[in-house]
Parts: sequence; structure tokens; C-alpha cells
Amino acid sequence: MTTPPRGKHASPEEFTGLPVPAEQSIHAPDRAEIFPFIKQRRIHGGWRAILEAFIEESCVKQNIQPGQLTLHADRGTSMSSKPVAFLLADLGVTRTHSRPHVSNDNPYSESQFRTLKYRPEFPDRFGCVQDSRAFCQGFFRWYNEEHRHSGLALLTPAMVHYGQIARILEQRQTVLDVAYQAHPERFVRQAPKHLSVPTEVWINKPPNVENKTQ
Repeated sequence: MTTPPRGKHASPEEFTGLPVPAEQSIHAPDRAEIFPFIKQRRIHGGWRAILEAFIEESCVKQNIQPGQLTLHADRGTSMSSKPVAFLLADLGVTRTHSRPHVSNDNPYSESQFRTLKYRPEFPDRFGCVQDSRAFCQGFFRWYNEEHRHSGLALLTPAMVHYGQIARILEQRQTVLDVAYQAHPERFVRQAPKHLSVPTEVWINKPPNVENKTQ
């Protein structure tokens, strides 16, 4: 991806943990104003202050209760800073970090960025921060509300996040049952059954986690 000259680029930051829909914002590093939904608020201090406001606002927006969320990130200076650590502690958010020098320790984020950059309409260059905001507003709406994820039984993140799994899977099973009753010869091995949504997801699952939970 080519970018505008130094000091003029736009960077996407995400706050995501499947199956929660991804929160996103696009901003220019040299600007003090952030997020239209933080009204009349100006924050100074660079990336750390921006990140703190983003996490806090996302937790309030999604009604995340203390002890409910684990936030995984790389070992960048913003995410590993003491102000962010104190903020997460105040919000009751557990934090984890990727292992040193391991670039693929957050496969969900890597997969999301690949989906972003492989979209047919993804440009070679964003002319300004407003261009990137406009593009990503449409992308994240599509990603959360329309894109069917194979890892989520071909449901969207929004369907899972807002508790629509049971109703949708029941409707799917009804359609499959009707198809089987009409043409059982098309299903050689057994009656069709809808895909299942995973009950848990892990990043670097500990080898002895089963023993601890038994």
C-alpha cells in the first residue's frame, strides 16, 4: 500500500475481538481533534491519548462490563504504556500482548486487515484522512453487518454480537429440513444440519487449559 508523504498519512486503528463487531477510527497522527462522537473534546498527547479515548468510548458504546473483555494487542508503545494499562484496569479490561518478535500472534486482526486491503475498491493511495475515513466507514459497516464469516458459521459479527444466533440458525435448519423432505436422495450420508458457531476462540491457547477447567 502506497501512502502520502510523511506527516500526511492516515492509519486505521481497530478495537476488535471476534465475535464482537470491530470498532474503528481513522485519524491523522498530527491532529489533536479525534472522533466526531466525542463532542467538543480535544485530547493532546499523541497516539496514547487517542487510544485511551477510543478504548473508553468503545467500552461505553458496547456496554462492556468490568471483567467481561480481554484486549489483545501487539507490543507497540501505545498499547504497552502505563496510561493505557491504568485505563484498562479502571475499566476492568484484561490485557494481553503478542509474544516478542512474533508477527502472527493476533490472527484475527491480520485476517481483518487482509480482508480490508483485498477489497476490490481498496485504493492504491488515500489522498487525505477524510478519504480514508469515508472508505473505512463503508468497509466496517459491510464487514460487521453483511460479510458472512466462515469462522462464525457464515453469520455476520453483528448477528453474533447482538444475540441473533439461535433465531437465524433455527430458520436455516427449517429450510434444510424442508429441502431434505422434498428430495432426500440428494443427501447421501445424512440429513443436513446447519453449521455451528464456535463456543470459544483462543490466541495461543495454553496446552494445559483443559486440565485447569476440569
